[in-house]
Amino acid sequence: MIGSSAGVMAVLIFMCSYMPYKDVRILVFNIKLIYIGLFFVVLDLIQIPVSNAGGHLAHLGGAMTGYIYQRNISRGNDIGQWISNIASYFSSLFSFKRPRFAKYIPQQNPNPNKINLKSIKQKLTQSLIKSVSQDMQA
Repeated sequence: MIGSSAGVMAVLIFMCSYMPYKDVRILVFNIKLIYIGLFFVVLDLIQIPVSNAGGHLAHLGGAMTGYIYQRNISRGNDIGQWISNIASYFSSLFSFKRPRFAKYIPQQNPNPNKINLKSIKQKLTQSLIKSVSQDMQA
């Protein structure tokens, strides 16, 4: 996990800017996410001249990246989509594709001698109507 602290800071600031007024319980206190994010940013700003300026600047860069990413996501612009496309391309190269077999589709009328009930029903209905109308006329 060495070197991942800037990424962790990016995720923290992303969450803090995405839902800043969400309460988080720390021990027995409820603290809003915005205050947690501000605390870590100010802490890194204060510690730049004291020790490891490169590490603290990396944290601030991660914080800026998380904030910019969240702002773009909230506007509907996913600036990381290209990374997802590259990852899905490489994962598709190594994924197993099952062989596709032809789907069996039965013929509509395999047996022409088969009784068609619908046409018989229509013929019976027509003959019944004809006979009833002849009886009513007589």
